Amino acid sequence: MYSLPEAIHRLTQASADVLGLKHRGSVKEGWIADLNVIDYENLETGYLYYVNDFPHNGGRYIVQSTGYAATIVGG
Repeated sequence: MYSLPEAIHRLTQASADVLGLKHRGSVKEGWIADLNVIDYENLETGYLYYVNDFPHNGGRYIVQSTGYAATIVGG
């Protein structure tokens, strides 16, 4: 288990660094970022399930969640 700040870092800056993405992964002036506004007190995840919703019957796993108040794309 990770703290919320550590999980966010691993999903954002750490991933961008591994992939060599420039100007991504952190909120800094001039960088491109998608921002999630999180309602921490209502943050929860559901159960993992599999859906076939890609072309040619391709599938993926989904975990739905609650507690995200908004997402600002390219913010």
